[in-house]
Amino acid sequence: MADICLVDLADSVPPQAKAEARSPASAFFTDQGAAGRRCAVRINVMSDPDGIRDLLALRDYPVPPSIVLVPKVESPRDVETVARLLRPVRPDLDLCVVIETPRGVENAVAIAAASPRPRALIFGSADYASALGIPLRWGPLVQARSRLVNAARAAGVEAIDSPTFHLQDLSALRREAVLAQDLGFSGKIALHPRQVGVINEVFSPDAESLEAARRVVAAGQRSGQGITTVDGVMVGRPFFEASQPGADGGIPHRRQDRILTVTAELTVTTPAPSLPTASGAPAVNSWDEFTALREIVVGDATHARLPQQDDPSAWLSCFPQLTRAELGRIAVGEMPAQVVEETNEDLAVLCASLRGLGVTVHQPAAVDHRVDFASPHWRSAGFTSYCPRDLTLVVGSTLIEAPSPTRSRYFEVFGLRPLFQDYLRRGATWLAAPRPRLTDELYPVDPDGLPDLGDSEPVFDAANVLRLGRDLFYQVSRSGNELGLRWLESVVRLLGDIRVHPLRGIYGYTHIDSTIALLRPGLVLLNPGRITPDGIPEPLRGWDVLWCPPLRRTAAGPPTLSEHWISMNLLMVDEEHAIVDADQPELIAALEQRGITVLPHRLRHAQLLGGGFHCVTLDTVRAGGPESYLD
Repeated sequence: MADICLVDLADSVPPQAKAEARSPASAFFTDQGAAGRRCAVRINVMSDPDGIRDLLALRDYPVPPSIVLVPKVESPRDVETVARLLRPVRPDLDLCVVIETPRGVENAVAIAAASPRPRALIFGSADYASALGIPLRWGPLVQARSRLVNAARAAGVEAIDSPTFHLQDLSALRREAVLAQDLGFSGKIALHPRQVGVINEVFSPDAESLEAARRVVAAGQRSGQGITTVDGVMVGRPFFEASQPGADGGIPHRRQDRILTVTAELTVTTPAPSLPTASGAPAVNSWDEFTALREIVVGDATHARLPQQDDPSAWLSCFPQLTRAELGRIAVGEMPAQVVEETNEDLAVLCASLRGLGVTVHQPAAVDHRVDFASPHWRSAGFTSYCPRDLTLVVGSTLIEAPSPTRSRYFEVFGLRPLFQDYLRRGATWLAAPRPRLTDELYPVDPDGLPDLGDSEPVFDAANVLRLGRDLFYQVSRSGNELGLRWLESVVRLLGDIRVHPLRGIYGYTHIDSTIALLRPGLVLLNPGRITPDGIPEPLRGWDVLWCPPLRRTAAGPPTLSEHWISMNLLMVDEEHAIVDADQPELIAALEQRGITVLPHRLRHAQLLGGGFHCVTLDTVRAGGPESYLD
């Protein structure tokens, strides 16, 4: 029989059935389903959001698997990321990593020595051969197999060979198994129960081998572990050590607790439970965009809608590059139900992932944006609760409600008020900017006939600001005016030695976080479509610049609230981990080259709704303090 029963959530499950497969997988890992046998689960690749979802679901299995198989591992960070997600609730699970790419083979030594140490390295021949464009035969792949075995042995872990894909040809299976054993593999993957017997036979010693092992060990004892001969063959210490398990009734040449075969018995994947808030954490403490994340607010797309575009503030906020005539073709009102539903699904996965990383997550209910409201000067309905970052700025232990220039967002922050009141009771400072009147004079039209933002009163969105310890960057644009800058400067002076750096002429439209992303001290991601090398803000000119690579665009359609650059709107979990758009492999590769491990997620309607991962979150607690990163 097989040593391990494998539940495969990866290649055995078609893409459209990934979510559905998690439920029977969880049901299998019960006292009844997994009783009396060692069971493993193979998750999807961690560069795909389904891999994250698999891990989060696994945390809630009634009975944990013995082993987790992690595919397409390419660096020690991949192992560490999986372990980090599992550690809070499943700290003792063994990890077996599948090496099946050229990069993985190159890094096999480091992967085998990762912390935590993998239980085994598994060679994935099919994907590796495909990546190299070579035949799926033993000869062309023997070098990669040898390197993997050597890496595993150097780290003291097992090496398991790839399966044989000809399910009916047991003679071919036997040939490959013998060759794998000769290379030093301690087992082989089985794809079908009929393969198990052959693999066990090859990798288990026969009576003659056991007897030979006993003779070698006996000779070593007689010679005092010195060089001697057995059956005409010279033997020494390496022979004695390799034969000792067989002489003891076990299996020579390999550890007795080896992994022999894995068979895909079941092809079968709900959000993990919340983790408690870290004890002793401050109520609010967020000074930057990149130190270790502890607590966060996530948005909600429920009731999201487009406001009437005859409102000058809506024109300015939503479609400032369209003419009045072009506005007439925009469909206003509630967002399509499918958009809202799919977005909330994506946000639920994001919440579960953050909780899996030990972050406390709040997701207050959305305001009912269908309700009309009015001031003495104008009337409007609501907009969206999708982007909590837009309206609240957190500076250290202080929450600052921003004076948004958008009329439809006037009461949006009320959805966060119960949480803010709790923060206040627990010691946070809570400020609100003067409520703006938002009269028509605030919205002049520029010489091209497009909407602009005047300076008749202080207004700005909080998403016009980036935080870097004691330094704030404020973008002067159509979503933040000069009077807003002056008001913010006057307020932060009350909070301590905090400097505000105006950014003028960088990007004239809305918000800063798809133009500049602070990744860690000394490293910044910049948008080459909006900033030139000569236009790098003065305070950042000594920093290492990662220019955002070209981003993949969605198919052309009606105007959206964001440009395609919204995909560089990422969320740093800490200085080494980022949540990034899974559909941007070039950006992911660029970040990983700078030592940042990417946790890929999707927001399928980010461009339509106007917010990426930084926009849809508001971090209220991070580990950092009021550092002077620019001194």
